[in-house]
Amino acid sequence: MKKRKEGINHMAETTSNTKQDFVSRREILQEIDRRIGLLKEHENDAIAITGNQYAELNRALSKVIGVPLMGELTSMKEYIEKL
Repeated sequence: MKKRKEGINHMAETTSNTKQDFVSRREILQEIDRRIGLLKEHENDAIAITGNQYAELNRALSKVIGVPLMGELTSMKEYIEKL
């Protein structure tokens, strides 16, 4: 457990010493748009019946979660635009 804590502290120290410590609002909005686009791209994909019940369940869950996730990403984007 001690090694893990040291690793986390080391990681925090090295990431805080980078040249660019921030991401611009524009970059954040572009990334949100990209993720919304990926969700929309696969929104109407049919769930392939493969015989692998776990893969099929995973696809079904992805579709169910995708709709509220798009809503949350859109809401987050609107909030960031207002900042």
